[in-house]
Amino acid sequence: MRILVLGLDAEGSSCVVEEREVATAPAMPGISVAGLFSTTECPPPAPPPGSGTFDDMQMAPGLVSWMVVDLEPYSDQDEPTMATEMHYNNTIELFCVLEGSMRTILGDGVLELQPGDCVAMPGVDHATRAGPQGARVLSISIGLAPAS
Repeated sequence: MRILVLGLDAEGSSCVVEEREVATAPAMPGISVAGLFSTTECPPPAPPPGSGTFDDMQMAPGLVSWMVVDLEPYSDQDEPTMATEMHYNNTIELFCVLEGSMRTILGDGVLELQPGDCVAMPGVDHATRAGPQGARVLSISIGLAPAS
């Protein structure tokens, strides 16, 4: 399992700002944990304005949505959708690939994601395309103030 935290590079392109393997450590007898992502401000800061299309997820600051998302296999012949083209939103998206594979396209390149990969994405530009077998993703979105 690995965690990838997204952010912006010096040029303002979305990118991976942290990548690490996840290793749990004992927290109390019989329980080991590993922190994946946390915020340091309350409320979390608004995301930067993106260069892709704005995806209005109708999430007021502080609202939480927890979903299982099934992505159909992507083909270059498919009609573009909001998800498959570069977009941004006013949420922190936290997701974990459960099954299949997917590609997350960023301003500086492509992430190839497999089962067990976790991503923390604070409203930055991205596009999502499932691999040849599709993908199942567990996703949590937390509403942020509008992009500043």
